[in-house]
Amino acid sequence: MPDRQQVEYWEEAEEELLSLINDARTASGCEILTEDEQLTQAARDNSAEQAGLGSTGRSGFELGGPASGLDGHEGRTAHFSASGPEDAQAAMDSWDSGRGGSDSLVDCDFTTVGVGVVDDGDGPHWTVVLGEDG
Repeated sequence: MPDRQQVEYWEEAEEELLSLINDARTASGCEILTEDEQLTQAARDNSAEQAGLGSTGRSGFELGGPASGLDGHEGRTAHFSASGPEDAQAAMDSWDSGRGGSDSLVDCDFTTVGVGVVDDGDGPHWTVVLGEDG
């Protein structure tokens, strides 16, 4: 993974993506997500790793149990990643088209979130980690 000090996070894009996710959640009757520092760091680390690997044109979703490496976080997690979408809406669209990802974005059991976006010049790398209280 690239040195965190060498990576610049695209905070404006992170905020835009979180806003889109919360808009989708409220439209589905869910509460908005609370930002979690630990999940944010995990999301940013993943985006930085994807940038370091030169990943582009990929999108993925993973639903799992307690997040490994996240001390103190015991609930379910959902992890979304995409490399290449040019903006937050395109990242959302990539998850809407894949294996249940959009359903998890509006799963009201998830209450916390971390968002990380890195643009390394080869295309933005997007990561969202949702958390459920354990």
